[in-house]
Amino acid sequence: MRPVEGKTRPLADYFMNVPILTEEDIRRIFREELSRVSLVQSAALAEEDEDSEITTEEAMQILMVSERTMANYRSRAVIPFRKIGPHRVVYPKKAILEFKARNTRPSRDMKRK
Repeated sequence: MRPVEGKTRPLADYFMNVPILTEEDIRRIFREELSRVSLVQSAALAEEDEDSEITTEEAMQILMVSERTMANYRSRAVIPFRKIGPHRVVYPKKAILEFKARNTRPSRDMKRK
């Protein structure tokens, strides 16, 4: 469409080729990126010394679980741990990463592709 002297092009003409993202698209993209970040984080942690021990807070971040869930894992002996004093608990990093690898599954949206 060629502009006529003294008239401007309709605004819609400028946006004809701009893709419109739905809320579902945004959620899907967000989940995919979050999954990628999680994988990169796991890989980076795996490159570090696997024989080292990590705190409960670090394990919670890696597994993306709450403090209560970590307590449940300890009481059910799901993940090995070691107590240091009356309140401090540490976990073998290698065991946490293996647990995550065994228990992580793709989301339903990732399976649809």
